Amino acid sequence: MCWFTDRKTVPWLDTVPSVQIARPEDGGPVQITDGAARFEAQWCRDRADCDWNSGYVVGAVPCGGHGRWSAVDPFPLARFVAALCADTTRPHRLRAKGAGDGDTSRWITRQYFDLEEEQVRASAWREHVMERLAAVQQRQREAGEAARQRHMAAIEALLQRQEALVKPVVEFVFHSAGAYPAVGDDGLPEFAMGVPVYVRGKPYAVICPVANRVTDLRDALAPLVLFAATEGERSRIAAQAAPGQRIEVLTVELPPAPPVPAQREQGGLTVKEAVNRMFGLDRM
Repeated sequence: MCWFTDRKTVPWLDTVPSVQIARPEDGGPVQITDGAARFEAQWCRDRADCDWNSGYVVGAVPCGGHGRWSAVDPFPLARFVAALCADTTRPHRLRAKGAGDGDTSRWITRQYFDLEEEQVRASAWREHVMERLAAVQQRQREAGEAARQRHMAAIEALLQRQEALVKPVVEFVFHSAGAYPAVGDDGLPEFAMGVPVYVRGKPYAVICPVANRVTDLRDALAPLVLFAATEGERSRIAAQAAPGQRIEVLTVELPPAPPVPAQREQGGLTVKEAVNRMFGLDRM
């Protein structure tokens, strides 16, 4: 069934199977002027990498199609009636954009239905891919932030150990070297981020150097005494230091470390293990 109207304004034209007709001013055959549509397909050259990425995900996303429905130029009513009788045109609720948008009904042929169907499926797949990418990238951002926080926490813990060892190290060095030592204010790169201790103006010891930085400075640090706050820290430093390097453990009371959630990542590593490995904190 199809409704025909020659009125200029028809509120139901978009909602029921209908067409608008008009007779040309030159008195020619009656024409269909509205109610039929054709789908104009458009795709990116590389369908695997859409040029029209919305930007809320990073990386290649598949093309979902950029085709649109457009109105058909006026054509003879007789041709439309023939298509109706041959069942080669049917009413269709448009799903892609164009030709009125929204919940719009138009008469179309099978080829245009197939073109729209291809785009609808591609668009659904694109949305699925983008949702997955967005979820992965959000987890990466959260992991990066967690890594940053853990890295800062590790640095803060190192500073606390260094500060806590200053007094006992001064006493230890005074009794060992027979002179009152001078202690640097901060950890220095040339001392593996440890705090240097000087006796008579010359380097004598280092408080809590970072284990993974000791390797590159092994020869320069070999004559010095290295201080650690725990046996675990001593073992990590010893594994990177020169053979026979003197490493002293001075036990001090340290503030409790915050709990670290053991969230698993791919490869069987906990988040803490992965972050520590990333920043070399497993050797501090």
